[in-house]
Amino acid sequence: MKKILKTGLLLLAVMLLPLNFIAFADSSEVIYAGENQVYFSFTDYPAVALTDVKLRATVTVTWADVPCTAEAQWYYNGMPVEGFYNANFEVKQGATSTLNYDLPRWETMPLEGYIGFMLTVDGVEKFIDVPVTVQNYPYAYYHKAEADRVFAEIKHVYVDAAVIQGTNAYTSYTLSKVNGWLPAGTKAKYIDYTYETYDVYKHRNLAAKLLLDNGYTCWVPYDAVRVSGKNYTVYSDFSNDDKEIFVNAKGYESSSDWLVWVNLERQKVNVFYGSKGNWKIHSIFPCATGKNTTPTIDGVFKYSRYTPKWDFDTYYVKYVMVFNGGHAFHSRTYRTSTDKVLDETIGTTTSLGCVRLYDDHVLWMREITCR
Repeated sequence: MKKILKTGLLLLAVMLLPLNFIAFADSSEVIYAGENQVYFSFTDYPAVALTDVKLRATVTVTWADVPCTAEAQWYYNGMPVEGFYNANFEVKQGATSTLNYDLPRWETMPLEGYIGFMLTVDGVEKFIDVPVTVQNYPYAYYHKAEADRVFAEIKHVYVDAAVIQGTNAYTSYTLSKVNGWLPAGTKAKYIDYTYETYDVYKHRNLAAKLLLDNGYTCWVPYDAVRVSGKNYTVYSDFSNDDKEIFVNAKGYESSSDWLVWVNLERQKVNVFYGSKGNWKIHSIFPCATGKNTTPTIDGVFKYSRYTPKWDFDTYYVKYVMVFNGGHAFHSRTYRTSTDKVLDETIGTTTSLGCVRLYDDHVLWMREITCR
C-alpha cells in the first residue's frame, strides 16, 4: 500500500488535466527504391507527459541518395490520421514531417497505443511506429454532476479555536519569526501542533497552527489559544459508490494497486484496490484518530516502513505502519505491565495524531503491503 490519503477532504486539488502522451521508444527504417536509398526515423516525440492536448511526433529524413517526391501518411493504432497525408512530401536530407493531432477522447479510451508513419517512395512502402501511453481526462471530467455532489458532502474536519489573549503570529512552529498580530477573540481553525514530552506518558503542547478566516495560516503559542472540545465525529458512513466517486474524481494515484483514504469525520479507514481513475472499495475499518488538541494532520502521504512495536515504557502500540515521519497506523494502546488494552476507543477521536485500528485490521493492512 503505497499511498495514504487521510483527511475529511483530501488536500489534492481536482484539475481537468489535458490529454497527455508519453512515448517510450524510437524506430527507424530505410527504403530501397531502385538505386535510391532513403533513411528516416522519429526524431521528436514526447518522452514525458505534455501540457497540451495534442498528439505530437516528428519524423526526419536522415539520408536520401537522390532527392525525390514521396507520399507521407501518419497513423495512430494502425489507422490513418485524417488530415495528415502528404502526396508531395519532399524527400531530402533533413526534411521533416510533423504530427500535431487532437486525438478524440472518451472515458473508456485505450491508454496504450502506437504513433505510426508510412513513407512511400516510387511505390515502395515503409512503416515505422513508436508506443505511447495516453493519460485521459480524470473521472470528474466525465462525471461532473456526481463529483460535485460528493465533494459538497465530504468535508474537512476543522476544529474550532479562539485566541484567548493577544499574541504575535509566527511563520513556523519554532515561534522565531513574527509575521503579524492576532488580537484576543480572533476565531480560527486549529490544524496542527508541536509538543514537548516531559515524562514517558505525558507531553505539553508548545505551539498551535491556525487557519484564519482570510485563508492564511500561522503559528502561535499554544497557551494563547482555546481549542474546542466539541465532538466532530459523524457516526454514519458514506456509501461505497460515493467513496469510489470521491477518490476517482479527485484523481488520486498510487505507486501500487492499493490506496487508503482515512476519513477523519467518519473515523473510517477506506482501502481501495485498482488504479488511478478506477479505484474500487475493498475493505472498510473503524479507526480512532487524533483528538481535538492533538489532531491527525491532513495530507497525502506514502507508507514508508513497518516496525513491530513502539514502546513508551508504561504503554506500547504494535504493528506500526509509518507514514509522514512520526505518524502511523497501529494498534490501540496496551499496558506494558499487563499486556492488556489500555484505551479501547475505536470510532472516535482519542490519539496523539496516529490512526489506531483493531489488531486484525492493521495486520491485514500490513499483509497487503508485503504481497
